[in-house]
Amino acid sequence: MNPLPPLDEMLQKLTETKGSDLHLKVGSPPAFRIDGELHLSNLDPLTSQDTANYAEEILTERVAMAFETTNEADFAFGKPSLGGM
Repeated sequence: MNPLPPLDEMLQKLTETKGSDLHLKVGSPPAFRIDGELHLSNLDPLTSQDTANYAEEILTERVAMAFETTNEADFAFGKPSLGGM
């Protein structure tokens, strides 16, 4: 298995491809939503630890607590340096 890229690198690729969403799900490779269509990356499938590591970088305490309860998280994240919010 190849090491996964940093989250900022994936977000940069998303911005460059004019994508709208980055999907991170255990057992699947990271995916990019571009023009309404989901495109799987050529990266290795995410492990639960990979996903947890990415989540720790960006989840607010409130969203993290909701995730602990429901095992789901639907939220927006942006970085001004990457053309985000």
